Amino acid sequence: MFKSDKNKYMLYGGGALVVVLLVLGGYFFTQYHHLQNSPQQQAQANSNKVIREVGKIYQLPSGQPTVAQIKDINKLAGQAFFKSAQNGDYVLIYTSQKIAIIYRQSTNQIVNVGPVSVNS
Repeated sequence: MFKSDKNKYMLYGGGALVVVLLVLGGYFFTQYHHLQNSPQQQAQANSNKVIREVGKIYQLPSGQPTVAQIKDINKLAGQAFFKSAQNGDYVLIYTSQKIAIIYRQSTNQIVNVGPVSVNS
């Protein structure tokens, strides 16, 4: 009878250990998944994709640009550089080279390229 009780406790203990390990594994997998899909990581991945796409059709300057997507073209009204831009277009700004590029991803076209004045 003593041996049977010992086996029973070992079985329960082993089962509890497996459950704890599964819960911990699930927790760490979820944390890893959230880190991989954070907004900053997604934005950086999208910026890198846009830079690669533009680099295939235009000789880009050296350095890392600032990449922004135009969300409301009405806020840019009156600025000649953005005259042909649309919502959804991307602007790549190379501050050290003082150049800006408007890229339309939907048609894979450069919309405009021009000098940019960057205030400190």
